[in-house]
Amino acid sequence: MTKFFLGSLIVLCCLTSVLSQSRKQATVKEKRALLLQMARDTTQLNDMIYHSLGGFKSALKAMRVKKTDLNGDGQPDYLTEVRDEDGVMCTRGNCPRWAYRKSGNGYKKLLETSGTELLLEKTSTNGYRDLQSYEARDIPNEYFVYVYKYDGNQYQNAQCHEGKYDGKRMKVLPKTCE
Repeated sequence: MTKFFLGSLIVLCCLTSVLSQSRKQATVKEKRALLLQMARDTTQLNDMIYHSLGGFKSALKAMRVKKTDLNGDGQPDYLTEVRDEDGVMCTRGNCPRWAYRKSGNGYKKLLETSGTELLLEKTSTNGYRDLQSYEARDIPNEYFVYVYKYDGNQYQNAQCHEGKYDGKRMKVLPKTCE
């Protein structure tokens, strides 16, 4: 009986781990629907899908989606990016990025930006986590650091500071963007 209980507990732990990981990964169906919505919302992306990325299937492969819960409602929100190999869309590593939330049968765009990454801040505004984006500049290891805050409908650029990457972490400087 003890072996059965212990075996069941191990299986349950493994399943829980797999399920929690799958909740963080978007399904193919979610990615496809998000890419269609992103192309409708962003005309340039629609053009890039067919001219630079080689079509819809290639664009799906170039797309990265992170599921997260931006407002603590238990429903997934999506941080997305599209990376192209030839650098047409990702100048200096600044790739287009979006934040979406599930809305009815589709997705509602909350933010469209570009940068080397899009991160969750510890702070929140109007019930949604603040977001931060690093945009690489022409000068090596120098960035613009944008902070986006939710205005009740979508994210707005609230702050911009210069930043310097020292090889380990980003140091946000007191100097604001010009």
